[in-house]
Amino acid sequence: MQIEKSDLINFNKKFWNELDNIKGYIDVSEYKQFFLLLLYFKYANDRYNSIDSGGFQMMIPETANWDFIRNNAQHNTGDVLNKAFYQMGRENPKFMNVFTAFDFNIKSNREYNYALFNIIQFLSDYDFYSSENKFGEIFDGFFMKFIEMEGRNAFIPPKELVHLMNSFRPNNDKLTTYNPFSGYGSFALLNPENGSFYGQEAQVKTNALAHLRLLAYGLDGNCKLENSNPIEYNSEVVKDSRFDFIISNPPLRARLSREQSQYSPTKQKFSEPYIIEKSIDLLTKDGKAIFAVAGGFLFSGNKTEKSLREKLIESDLVEMVVALPAKILFNTSIPLYLIVLNKNKELSQQTKFVDATECFVAVSKRLNKIDLEKTLQLVGANEDADKVQFSDVKEIKENDFNLIPHRYIPIGTETDLLDNEEVVVLKQIIKSVPRLRNNNSVEGRLIKIGNLSNDIKQLQTSFDDTEVVELPRNTSILPDNCLILATRFSALKPTFYTTSSDNIFYVPGNIAVFKVDEKRVYVEYLLQELRQDYVINQVSKYIKGAAIPFISKDDLNNLKIKLPAIDKQKEIVLKRLSALLSKEDAKVTDKIKELELDKAEENVYLRHHIAGPLGSVRKSFNSMLNIIEGNLLTDNQGLMELKVNPDSKLTFGKYIDIIKRDLESMSNSVNKVGKEADIIDSNTEAIDILKFIRNYVIELQEKVDGRYKVSLRGVEIVKEELEAANVKRILVEGDRSLLRKMFDNLVENAENHGFKNSVFPNNEFFIDILWNASVDRDTQGFYFQVGNTGSLLPSNFTIENYKRNGGTSGENRGNGYGGWFINEVMAKFEGSIDLYDQELLTTFEGEDIYEIIFEFQISPTKTKLEYYE
Repeated sequence: MQIEKSDLINFNKKFWNELDNIKGYIDVSEYKQFFLLLLYFKYANDRYNSIDSGGFQMMIPETANWDFIRNNAQHNTGDVLNKAFYQMGRENPKFMNVFTAFDFNIKSNREYNYALFNIIQFLSDYDFYSSENKFGEIFDGFFMKFIEMEGRNAFIPPKELVHLMNSFRPNNDKLTTYNPFSGYGSFALLNPENGSFYGQEAQVKTNALAHLRLLAYGLDGNCKLENSNPIEYNSEVVKDSRFDFIISNPPLRARLSREQSQYSPTKQKFSEPYIIEKSIDLLTKDGKAIFAVAGGFLFSGNKTEKSLREKLIESDLVEMVVALPAKILFNTSIPLYLIVLNKNKELSQQTKFVDATECFVAVSKRLNKIDLEKTLQLVGANEDADKVQFSDVKEIKENDFNLIPHRYIPIGTETDLLDNEEVVVLKQIIKSVPRLRNNNSVEGRLIKIGNLSNDIKQLQTSFDDTEVVELPRNTSILPDNCLILATRFSALKPTFYTTSSDNIFYVPGNIAVFKVDEKRVYVEYLLQELRQDYVINQVSKYIKGAAIPFISKDDLNNLKIKLPAIDKQKEIVLKRLSALLSKEDAKVTDKIKELELDKAEENVYLRHHIAGPLGSVRKSFNSMLNIIEGNLLTDNQGLMELKVNPDSKLTFGKYIDIIKRDLESMSNSVNKVGKEADIIDSNTEAIDILKFIRNYVIELQEKVDGRYKVSLRGVEIVKEELEAANVKRILVEGDRSLLRKMFDNLVENAENHGFKNSVFPNNEFFIDILWNASVDRDTQGFYFQVGNTGSLLPSNFTIENYKRNGGTSGENRGNGYGGWFINEVMAKFEGSIDLYDQELLTTFEGEDIYEIIFEFQISPTKTKLEYYE
C-alpha cells in the first residue's frame, strides 16, 4: 500500500514492533545501516516501477528488483542482498561506493538471516513513492531516531547547530561550498538549489549513509561527497578550486599522527588548526569560513596553534567568535565554539565576541538544545551589549591572542568593579613565593587540591591531619604563613597555611603559593573576598582548558578585588561570619529531625561477630537432622514423639521444628545487616577506575550472553581528553571488592525492576563516564552514571528512601538493603549517589519506556590524577 502522511504513525508503531521481534539478533548500529539502505532501496524500486517516476535516473537490474529479492532471499539473505547491491553499483557507477559499503554477510547464523529477511518482509508491505509523501522526511526521521538511540556513540552535529552555522553562509545563489569532515552530510542538506557542494569524509560507512540522505531528499545532483581523508588527501576538486564558503565541524581535539602533521606547513598537531590553516588558501578573495571547535584551539599555548591565531588576527580574518552552551552534542559535554573567518569583513580590525552559553533549552540533565532564535539575535548584534563585545587587534594582542569570548565580555557582578575606587589587582597585595625544592624527603604530608578548604569558617589550617604518603617527583616544601590557591579547575579554594611541626609538600603545577601583604589586607578578608561572585566571574573569564581547566599565574595576579581600609575589612568579615552562624543554627535543627528517622538502624556487631558461629550451628543442625532421619528414625519409630516428662506438651520433633524456625529467623536477621560487615571489612587500594569499569563491562557482557545489551559510554572521549591533558590515568582510593559488589547490586536492580516489565526492543544496562572538568569545574573527583532502560520508577520512590536501610518501594521491591548498600559504598569513597534523570525514550504499544539514570561522584580527596612524566 502507498504510505501517506496519515499512515506514518501506524508505520512507526509497526516498525518498533518489528525491531522488538529481532532484538538480540542484530546490533542497533548494524540495524541502522541495513534498515536505512533497504528503506532507500525499496523507495528506489517503488519509484522505478511507478508509471510516473518523476525523472528518476537510477537503473535497477533484475537481480536487484525488490520482488526478486523478496522471493529469493529467505534462506541466504546476506548473499542475495550483497549481489543485488553490487549489481546496482555496476548499473549506477556514480553510487558504487554507496551500495557496496555494507556487507550483509557479516554473520551467517540463522537468527541473523531471520533478522535481515524480517526487514525485507516488513518493508514489502509499503509503497514509499507517492505524490503526497516526502520520502526525505521519512528517511531522515528514522535516521535521527537511530542517532538518538546510539546516544553518546553518535557523532553528528544537532540540527540547531547545523542551521546556526549555515546562517553565516554568504548570500549567493551559485555558492561554492567545501565541507571537510562532512560526516553524515548534514550541511549538504541545506545547500542552495543552484549552489555546488563538495564534502570529504574519511569513514566509508558514514559517507555512504550521507549519500543515502542526499538521495532520499533528491539533492545528489549538485552535491559531491567524496570518501577521502581531508587531512591526508587533497582531491583534484580541492586542489584546483577556490570556494565561497567553507563549513566544518572537525573532530574535537583529534591529535594528528606525526605523518599527518607533515601535511601542514606549520606542522599543526590537531585537526581543528590543521583544517583552519588549510582553508585560508582555499577561500575566494571574498570567501567566508566557519568552524565548530573545542576551546583548546582558542587559547592553547602550543607554539604552532598560537602562531596560527596570531596570523588570523594580524591578517584581519577573524570576524566573530561565539561561545555556545555546554552539552549540546550527543557524544560529549565539551563546550563548543564557533570561529568565523571572512576575507571581506565589514568592520576592519575588529572581532566580535559573543557569549551564547545561556542560549539553550534543557532537553534533559545531560543534553541541551541550542535556542536558535536567541543565539541569532546575539550573533546579529551590531554594537556592544550584555553578551556581545567588539575588540580590536591591540586588545586581543594584550590578551596574548587568546580568543575565548569570556576573556573580553564583562560577566555579572564583575561590572560593579568598573566604577569602584576601592579596587586593586591581586599582584599589588600578594607576592609569589619562590619554589623551595624537596631534594631529600621520600615521604611526607602532601597536599592536593582536595585538601584545600571548602569551608568559609575554617580557611586557615596547619595540614597536621594530612596523611603521610610517598612523595612524587618535583614536589616543593610549603613555606609558613602563606596563601594557597588552586590553579587547576575553576575553584581557587583559597586557604591560608599557618605552620606545622612537619614539612608540608605540594606539587607546583596544581597549586600556587603567595605571601600576603598583611599591612594592606586582613588575611581573613582576602580569603573570604576571593570566594565572592565578582571574583569567581573573573576566574571564569580567564579559565583555559576543556579536559582540565586551569588558570595561569599571570591571570591569577591580574584578578581585581575590592580593598577598603583594614578596619572596614574586619567589620565585613565579622558580619559575614555572624550571618553564617545563623544559617548553621538552622542546619543543626534540620539535622536533629533527620537523625530521628534513623533510630532503628541494625547493629553491625551482630553480623560481624556471630555470622560465622551461626553458620556453623546451622550446618551442624542440618547434619544432625540427616543422622536422625537417615539412621535413628529407622530403628526408633517413636523417637519424634519423646517428651522431657509425661506432662510436657512439646515433643522431640516439635523441639527440632522450633530450633529450625529460630535458626532461620536468626539467619535472616544477620543477613539483613550482612552488608554492613562487608563495609567494615573493606581494604583500601589505588584503583585505576577507567580500567576497572571497562573490565567489569566486558565480564558482564559475557555473563548476560545477549539477554540484554551492556554498554560502556564516553570512555574513549575521556581517554582522549586525558591524553590531551597529559594525564596517564585516574586513580581512586577504595576497596575493589566493594566497588564490584556495588555494580553487581546495580545490575540486579536493573534486571529485577527495570527489565521485568519492559517491552522496549533493546533492554540495556549502561555505564556512562562523565568525568569532564570543563563541566565539573569545582571538583577533581570522578563522575559516572549508571542507567538502564525499562519502566518508570514507582510513584513513591525517593532517593532518600532508596538510600535508607530497609527502604522499599514498587511492585518488585526487594529487602530494602540494595540502595542502602550502594550509598554506603559511595560513602567509603567519600562520594554520593543521586537520581540523575528519568527520560522518556519512546511509547511502545501504549506503554511508556524510560531511561533511568543514577549519577555517582567519588570525592576529590579519594581521586588522584597520575600524569605522564
